[in-house]
Amino acid sequence: MARILLAWELGANLGHLGPLVMLARALRSHGHEVTFVLRDLSGAERALAGFAYAQAPVSRPRARSAVPMPCSYAEIMERSGFANRESLLAMVRAWRQIFKWTAPDVMVFDHAPTALLAARGLRVSHTGGRGGYARSTQAAREGTPRSLTTKSMYHPGGAIAPRGGACAISPSAPA
Repeated sequence: MARILLAWELGANLGHLGPLVMLARALRSHGHEVTFVLRDLSGAERALAGFAYAQAPVSRPRARSAVPMPCSYAEIMERSGFANRESLLAMVRAWRQIFKWTAPDVMVFDHAPTALLAARGLRVSHTGGRGGYARSTQAAREGTPRSLTTKSMYHPGGAIAPRGGACAISPSAPA
């Protein structure tokens, strides 16, 4: 059967892990060999029992930005190493080495833009996972503004605009 690499690179907490584990279990039940390469292994070992896994290459955190929360995907990418040529090149090379070691037949990227960039030009089938943002239960409890955590950021009828150092969805965006 196929060797499948599941990659997760950006996003806090473990919200991306649950759906990937469900996919991995289904793939394994059909005889596929699944390897995870994840942004955050802390707290993930229990969910990954029985699977091969490794730490994803990530950029070192930069000094605090003047803007407390990113208001666009471009700002997220900038904070994730895409603004620094050397950092981005190092991460792409690390992903390429991971691809060489794991020799996947198929790669699935869940919010993994550097891994996707590194896969460019390789003769391996790949696909993107879920897109956008998911509001976590913790964010809902803590009252994190919906505009910072939901898929509505990408809804065609909605728009994001910085307002006083925070992000907000235009009134036309669905709730």
